[in-house]
Amino acid sequence: MPDGSNVAYPLKAILLIRDPFHSLISYQHFLSNHSVLLERSRAERTTFRGPLWEFIVDNQSLLWLDLATDWIEAPQDTLVVSYERLVENPGAQLARMLEFLGVTVSQRRWACVLRHAAGPFQNKKHPVVPDETVYDDSLRRLVWGRIRELDDMLVERGYQGLPLEKYAFYGEA
Repeated sequence: MPDGSNVAYPLKAILLIRDPFHSLISYQHFLSNHSVLLERSRAERTTFRGPLWEFIVDNQSLLWLDLATDWIEAPQDTLVVSYERLVENPGAQLARMLEFLGVTVSQRRWACVLRHAAGPFQNKKHPVVPDETVYDDSLRRLVWGRIRELDDMLVERGYQGLPLEKYAFYGEA
């Protein structure tokens, strides 16, 4: 774990990082009706094209990078957790987070958490997915540049790199 020499925040922090291609689509759905539930927040497919969408991708992917950079550089103790790894293996990632925070839970509570790892906030049936109609070549290059910048920073600072192979358009990157 990094040495925390740039201490600017006295408490432990968990930074959850998700593939920005998916995050931006979710954000656009949220903006359409201000709900995290897909049934209430479906954005029209046309909102994923044109100058406004390009602005959102540029602006929000930069904010994605800046937020992660700030937390990686500032706090004394930051645990970086990949959303994709959390979804893939919730038990292992949650155990890692609890250990980092120094929290112990009963076996009964732990079993309950793992039993309810799936729920209404896991919108697996998005009508819009990262593809060439949502992210043209220039947007893919822009976002992948920011992904690579963050991945390099994580590795340089002693953190595990991002699971790039799980990110959209990985084969093209």
